[in-house]
Amino acid sequence: MNMKNAIYKHTRNIQADFYAWWNFQKAKKQGKNLDDIYKPFFITAIPGSLHIIDLCLRFIPASQSVVLVSNGISDWEYQWALDHLAVDSNIRFKRMLRHADVIDFLFNNLDKPFGIIDYDCFVMKPLIFEKISAVKPGYLANAFFNYENPVIGLEIPETFLLFFNTPLMKVVQEKYHINSQRKKLKQLSRPIKKELLKIGINEENYPELHKNFFDTLRLWFCLGIADGYAINYIDKLTNFFEPSGVINHVGGSSYNNKSNNIWDMRGTYFWRRALESCGQKDIQEYYWKKFGELKSHNVLEMNPQLASQFSEEFLDFTNKIVTYYD
Repeated sequence: MNMKNAIYKHTRNIQADFYAWWNFQKAKKQGKNLDDIYKPFFITAIPGSLHIIDLCLRFIPASQSVVLVSNGISDWEYQWALDHLAVDSNIRFKRMLRHADVIDFLFNNLDKPFGIIDYDCFVMKPLIFEKISAVKPGYLANAFFNYENPVIGLEIPETFLLFFNTPLMKVVQEKYHINSQRKKLKQLSRPIKKELLKIGINEENYPELHKNFFDTLRLWFCLGIADGYAINYIDKLTNFFEPSGVINHVGGSSYNNKSNNIWDMRGTYFWRRALESCGQKDIQEYYWKKFGELKSHNVLEMNPQLASQFSEEFLDFTNKIVTYYD
């Protein structure tokens, strides 16, 4: 990276940090409203996501507390969410924050265990929520999805569906004075690098082979593991889509107009297919006006070579999910 790009990136990070701080100050009162909610799961709404969140909520039992984090959605979307989404509470950030900023806000405002779920993660068995929210002493979090690094023999959880042992996570956070933001090894102190070496992490070996940085939450998990704590894997599902009768994570559903790789194109197809099937004319018209009237079959025509890699299982699964009614 040349000097000009490095300065630009550094400036953008400073701006993002400032906006996160400013939003945190405005949202502090909202954080206090979470104290009485039992074992909450947080689902984050970004612009263009509400029709999929509505779909995701159909698979969450009414007995499970859910809090919507409205992250940068428009005033129209926010009102639609208040009118249509069955959640127990709502936190609103008017300006869109980074995913890690949302995580940091939750840890700054909650001392009790809580969970997070991606809005394109569909839990097919209600008992899953009881299993994942049963925290065990000595475990940082309960998880279903894992990533295994075969080079250093390290397993870390994916963030699609997690339930945190918040007090223990905070022990790690406070010991090393770090947040959940993405980081590169060169940004870390010498004592932290020394700790990470215990589990094989160095400049040549990050926790995820395909990333040369610690993605959101990964540094916390790695330092916790280095300190002798563990992750409680209730099951070990991969981040590759495999239709399941237990949990299904689509991935890439924040995209609605991309076809440059299989992940983005699959997410775009699902986004469009879900919008076509949601039965809510107001949000259909709003999103089509805002994001274009591309239909799901048009997505497959955008890149026939990639479309040929869509499995019949994925297409069948998509059809079953988007037409599901409780």
